[in-house]
Amino acid sequence: MEAIEEEGPLGKIIRFKEVGSTNDIAVSLAEKGHPNGTIVIAESQSKGKGRLGRAWHSPPDANIYMSIILRPALPPDDVTIMTFLSAVSCARVIRKETGVDVRIKWPNDLMASGRKMGGILLESKSERGRIIFFVVGIGINVNMKEEDFPLDLKAIATSVLMESGKISKKNPIIEGITDEMFFWLDVLKKGDRASIFKNWKALSDTLGEDVNVMTPNGLIAGRAVTVDEKGRLILKTKKGELKIISAGDVMVLRKEEK
Repeated sequence: MEAIEEEGPLGKIIRFKEVGSTNDIAVSLAEKGHPNGTIVIAESQSKGKGRLGRAWHSPPDANIYMSIILRPALPPDDVTIMTFLSAVSCARVIRKETGVDVRIKWPNDLMASGRKMGGILLESKSERGRIIFFVVGIGINVNMKEEDFPLDLKAIATSVLMESGKISKKNPIIEGITDEMFFWLDVLKKGDRASIFKNWKALSDTLGEDVNVMTPNGLIAGRAVTVDEKGRLILKTKKGELKIISAGDVMVLRKEEK
């Protein structure tokens, strides 16, 4: 597993042809003391990881597979805000670089035309009430064609190419996401959590929609009203009850499913 190292504007960039998972590599490097801003990039992954223990389809060359090591001085409770910050950063940059109307499904799936374009997996280590490091893993379908997806993903996945009709360069997206994340980290360090949530809500694919959410305690159905200051999803059921959801898998209902 040979790597090419180069100096980026915000830290070292380590590029691989293929890895099991960029997040696994980045976590290992973070444990060994690699600094804030280190980025691991791979052309393909054999064991890409998604949310909730799912695999992430990671074919070679077409997409972005990257993980960023971050060492902000934040308490463990800010893991959730980091999830929202990462999603906002990715969505804003993809929109700017490609013109695709990317939106965010709670909490951090990147969506376009009701299909998933990308995902974010956040891992962290804390000691004595402080975060030692975050690793933010980002997977974005960039230049995949519909026929490149396996059968079980064709109806639910999309790419920048499928949405825009154009081949996109990956490096400007990678560089833009890195810059954007550090911008929002500065906003967070100044205590302005409200601006992060405001931007997330403006990009939300979930709020105002009827949804089913599979939670650890079962299925909850209702209308997604808002997210609270802890990033939890607030649903209003048909009976008018408010449900607070900390973790779960959201499915936005199409008109024919309501």
